[in-house]
Amino acid sequence: MDLLKYQLLDEIFKLANNHDVTKIKKMEDKLSVYLETNSSDAQIEDGLRMLKAFSVENKDNDFDISQELVAPIFERLADTDKWDFYDIKLISAVLGGASTAEQAYNFSKKTLKELKAYSDDKLYKNVKLSIYMNTLSRLLRAKYFDSDNLIPSNELAIKFSDYHRAIMDMCSSVGAKLNMYKAIATIRRGFFYSDADIQKQGFDMLEACGSSADEVYRMMKADAEQFKYFTDLNMSKQQFNIIIGRNIKKKRLEAGLTLQNLAAICGFTKHVISKIEIGKEGLSVFATQKISDALKVPIDVFYEGINVVESTDPKVAERSASLKQLDRLLGKLTIKELDYMATVARALPDARG
Repeated sequence: MDLLKYQLLDEIFKLANNHDVTKIKKMEDKLSVYLETNSSDAQIEDGLRMLKAFSVENKDNDFDISQELVAPIFERLADTDKWDFYDIKLISAVLGGASTAEQAYNFSKKTLKELKAYSDDKLYKNVKLSIYMNTLSRLLRAKYFDSDNLIPSNELAIKFSDYHRAIMDMCSSVGAKLNMYKAIATIRRGFFYSDADIQKQGFDMLEACGSSADEVYRMMKADAEQFKYFTDLNMSKQQFNIIIGRNIKKKRLEAGLTLQNLAAICGFTKHVISKIEIGKEGLSVFATQKISDALKVPIDVFYEGINVVESTDPKVAERSASLKQLDRLLGKLTIKELDYMATVARALPDARG
């Protein structure tokens, strides 16, 4: 048994939700040294891919490249019949980076099935919660960011409700120490249904968690600003990025900083900052906070000039109301009934002809 390998893998998973780029880089270097003499170890290679993906997403604000980096992990495990616990922990950490929501959902089901064999492990509940949370995040992202989303909106709502309820049930059974995750799931539910009341409920829950949740609170608030504008059906993602970029450039110039200056302060490259300012690169929550801190301005100044307009199309309002009603109804169903509803939702387009 290679004790060093499993020690390294344990260290990798401790960094799964860490935004400290320096710590991630040090771990990448340790894995690279290990692979110099153990070049064929798939798990260590995948662990390195995972860390590089986190680093790219956090440091360079590039979700697309992050997805490309973790794609081989999904490919390897798709061809592997039996997963060990490290494979399960690995895939649970990268579900949010799946190429599509459908891929994330299908892999999450397989991962939950494989996880049952390790129900006695002390990390069992942590990994299970990670599967639910990261899949929920990918389903939410599909609604607003995936132009080629393969899951029909009604089925997406059913899957989202299924996983949201699983998180809430799990957190409630464990107790107060998981209240932060319960709050995050509630906020994401508010994002999904564009429901300000649900979002407020989640933020109140997060605030009640105390100082330990301060960083998460700030990040979720930044996330809320983005979802607030993406729910405006009269604005495309590209238009949104252009306005944000112009505002960042304006504040950078007011601060007397060059592209290189701002990039150095944030830990990004000059090329990334340039792409953000011209609207060719969207902002992750982490990047938004980094730039806000670097320019010493509140995040909301980046959204100046963006006016959220309620759609006048009665069909849009009717659809929004229907989705919210569907969410309330789904909350009363069992998991088996939700699976049945998902089957019905898939059949509806074919039934209409």
